[in-house]
Amino acid sequence: MAPSGRASARTERVELGEVSRVVLVRAALRWSGIPLSSTDVPRLTAELSMMVDRVSRFGPANWYARWRRQGSERWAAGLVERVRAGEISPPHGSALDVFSRHRDDDGRRLSPDVAAVELLNILRPILAVALFIEFAAVALVQHPQWRDAFAAGEDTDLEPFVQEVRRYYPFFPAVPGRVREPFTWRGHRFDEGDWVILDLYGTCHDARSFPDPDSFRPERFRGWSWQEEPYTLIAQGAGRHEDDHRCPGEWSTVELLTRSVRLLAQSGMHLPPQDLSIPLDRFPTGPRNGVVLSIL
Repeated sequence: MAPSGRASARTERVELGEVSRVVLVRAALRWSGIPLSSTDVPRLTAELSMMVDRVSRFGPANWYARWRRQGSERWAAGLVERVRAGEISPPHGSALDVFSRHRDDDGRRLSPDVAAVELLNILRPILAVALFIEFAAVALVQHPQWRDAFAAGEDTDLEPFVQEVRRYYPFFPAVPGRVREPFTWRGHRFDEGDWVILDLYGTCHDARSFPDPDSFRPERFRGWSWQEEPYTLIAQGAGRHEDDHRCPGEWSTVELLTRSVRLLAQSGMHLPPQDLSIPLDRFPTGPRNGVVLSIL
């Protein structure tokens, strides 16, 4: 196998997840107004990846990821301080510009540490879309009729295809949380501090919302709107963006996936024999050994 993220002239193989993460981080930096010249992109990519991949780990793996995150936060705080000192002039309205110059109702700026965390909250989720891109590649190979259609330029069902990727394949199979205020639901009492688990994968495969849920059918999302059905497709949280804990980056995820699917379909990619099984006891999950492509 070729080294991570690189294609070998002998094998012509590419690790899709690694390549996607580098591309996404570079794009996120430019979009956020962060000069590439001021960034160690490979190091930042590695640190953002650990924030995603090790979020549910315990022990040394999680501790190391937390320690590396401190380095990312120092780097981001330094960028904010350089903007305020006039050393960097990010484009007006970019994430770096907004977080560096924002003032609250009392006229106070965000502290560099808080601004740094908010900046990472932009960069990290964009990198995480790489996992959805891996799922999309698997879907194109396992359902070649869609790949052929997109390769021929038939884009009408691109977004329904992307939505079905998000529904069908698990990113986080489930998410835990603690009760903040006591309540009763369907006769069950939830007290403050109780642990609860939201079954994301099970909800997205509930036959009451998605008939024949174990079949990959993008056409089910033709004309679909999450504003009209906020509690069915919950791969990135449930409810409405303005009121609930639904990911505000959902539109960006769909747009990035749409562009990625179009490129993958037209690339002449091929998946050599590999284990594409997806364990449901890993958080986040994905194809067991990633996705290795051969580009023809």
